[in-house]
Amino acid sequence: MAFKKKRLGTYGNLIYIFSKTKDSFISFMFFIKLSFISFSLFLIFYFANYAISFGQNFMSGLSNMIMSITESTVGEDLNVDEFGQINALILGYDHGYLADSIIVASYDVDLGSVSFLSIPRDLYISNPDVSYNGKINGLLPTIYNRTGEVSEGLNALISTINEITGINIDYYALIDFDGFIKLVDSLGGVEVDVPEKIVDHKYPTANGGYQTFIVEEGIQKFDGETALKYARSRQTTSDFSRSIRQQLLIKSIISQIVSVNNLVNIPNLQKLYGEFNSMLETNISFRQIISLISYVKELDIYNSAGLTADCDKSYFETTDIGCFLYYPQRSLFGGASVLLQQGANVSDFSNYKNIQDFAFFFLNNQEYLLEKPSIKVVNAVDPKTIRSKHGRLISIANNMAIELKQYGFDVIDTGNSDEYYEKNIVYVDDLNSYKSTISLLRIFIDIDEVLQSNELDAHMEIYLGNKFIEN
Repeated sequence: MAFKKKRLGTYGNLIYIFSKTKDSFISFMFFIKLSFISFSLFLIFYFANYAISFGQNFMSGLSNMIMSITESTVGEDLNVDEFGQINALILGYDHGYLADSIIVASYDVDLGSVSFLSIPRDLYISNPDVSYNGKINGLLPTIYNRTGEVSEGLNALISTINEITGINIDYYALIDFDGFIKLVDSLGGVEVDVPEKIVDHKYPTANGGYQTFIVEEGIQKFDGETALKYARSRQTTSDFSRSIRQQLLIKSIISQIVSVNNLVNIPNLQKLYGEFNSMLETNISFRQIISLISYVKELDIYNSAGLTADCDKSYFETTDIGCFLYYPQRSLFGGASVLLQQGANVSDFSNYKNIQDFAFFFLNNQEYLLEKPSIKVVNAVDPKTIRSKHGRLISIANNMAIELKQYGFDVIDTGNSDEYYEKNIVYVDDLNSYKSTISLLRIFIDIDEVLQSNELDAHMEIYLGNKFIEN
């Protein structure tokens, strides 16, 4: 709640006075009075604006104080993992619990940031504990059809995702299409900044036909039906962009929930929780929701990525974050289009090392995503060293840039040095910045020195010397 600005009537009265006296003689005393009134108006506007600003800050502080007291007295702490993260599975599904959207959300309590990682529904997995081989989106409905218990299928799915990513998921939220529509409508709709126009001439209808679905670029206000179409449309876009759209909607829903004015009112909050609980299934209690709101109330840092095969890894410019999957031959899977992790094959579906490494970066070490320095990778290796090691010349800088981009580093350029280096040296524009980024880069590169320079083409330039090839 904030003080309301009120329209002041004095200025209107002045116009009236001027209109009545425009043909009359204005006395010196009248001029003095007019000047006094004008100065008074200035003071009123000045102090009114100050009062409004003070009132807004005061009410914001009061709201935060009430929320803090509420959280400490009513809230219940959520489980955090060894990295200080709160991990949850967000699952959007069609009838029969067939997963349409699978997202791992990891909230970093200390940084106040959250990373969303989408797992494509066509990822082929194996879970011997429940004798299941198939697409990951079919695991939950398969177990549900066997046992009639959603919890058993959900436990199997979470266990599988834990294995794929290497993290421990404690919480979940399941929502079907009807519940999603009701959720968005109950919030009065959501605003989404649409990054690119969508024209889908084959969006499926309920009776098995098609309709044209169009969304313009820019900020759009969606009701439930439109939000669902935006989340599901796939005809003219990739599964990767589809997963990012779903994450945009989740961000908007979170923002809308925490912007509701009565969040500090426990009865109203309990009513909201009851309504949401009827639309989705979750193991997060009401008391934990209270604690969670204290976290997300100030949340404005979101990191988005999805595991994907929709990229060309020949050049760093066409490589995307999370590009660790590939499409195997359909004939090996009964004609079905599936995805496998690079390094996995038909005899070993469970080689998830690259995905686990990526999750370690993207979910458990989010600080480098906040620092996000632009990076240029420079080849400073003597060609003779390259030939002696590989028998031919290879694209040292480009290959390193591709790998870094897969893991979410902001590589903007590559190049070749005019002189050869023995060591691996990183130049930065500020020695006091990018600590997390440099720490994680050491996993890829044995960095000898970090030096400051004011003549860089990016925030950071990585010079790969002979040592990079020899090790």
